[in-house]
Amino acid sequence: MTFSEIATTAAVSAFSLVDPRDLDDETRRYYQAGSALTSVLALSTSNPTLRSTPALLRWGIKAGADAVGWWAADGRFDHWDTAVHEWIESKGSEHPRWWIAAGAAATMVGTFALDRALSRWESRAAWERELEETEEEDLFEPLHPRVREVLELLAPEELIQSEDVQEQINSATQLAFEPTYDSVVFHVPEESTRLVPFQQTWCVAGVFQRNGVEHEIRLMINDGLLGELVIYADDDAEVAFSSLNEWPAPSEITLMIESPTPVS
Repeated sequence: MTFSEIATTAAVSAFSLVDPRDLDDETRRYYQAGSALTSVLALSTSNPTLRSTPALLRWGIKAGADAVGWWAADGRFDHWDTAVHEWIESKGSEHPRWWIAAGAAATMVGTFALDRALSRWESRAAWERELEETEEEDLFEPLHPRVREVLELLAPEELIQSEDVQEQINSATQLAFEPTYDSVVFHVPEESTRLVPFQQTWCVAGVFQRNGVEHEIRLMINDGLLGELVIYADDDAEVAFSSLNEWPAPSEITLMIESPTPVS
């Protein structure tokens, strides 16, 4: 339990120890004030979402709880309290108020536990709704024309059977809403013909110049499927493209084929 929950439980239990039959007019007013404050405290503790409501509405709700607490302690429920007190006393208890206080404390603890369980359930339900909405969104979109050009450039026919490459390129989509434009993540159907049986950096890279800095564009293969195109800059320079339209055209790219003797 949190500190506020413990404090609220203690306050409610303390007021339950008071026998309303022992109150005169002056002490009744103190009792009502304490009941009003305890009602506001219990409401605020058991409803943490109240803090996120607009200030005017929040204060209105608290004022209402305060009024209800004052009204309830004005003798309107004394006959119920007396009936419970006398019933416990009839069972042989010498301290019925202790039992009433214990019952009040147990009720508050149960309320807080229920609130926490409901909060977890609501959070879980919200998470599941968000997941369903995300799954229904189009997370992938058709290949950008410039991305397709680069893909086809990095997969020359003499290195791999062109039909396998074309099969993947034709069926590939790219992740939408890229946070940056120095990479593109692909999605290729699992039943596609694998280019290789494992993960690898493709053995053909594209080299191009941009703002006086040499850049290299690489294709990553994930489990034999087109995985990602990534652009690197030499000398730790920042790779900055505001859109995929700024990617290099095939005419700007020089292919670098990795072999025992590199060939450009």
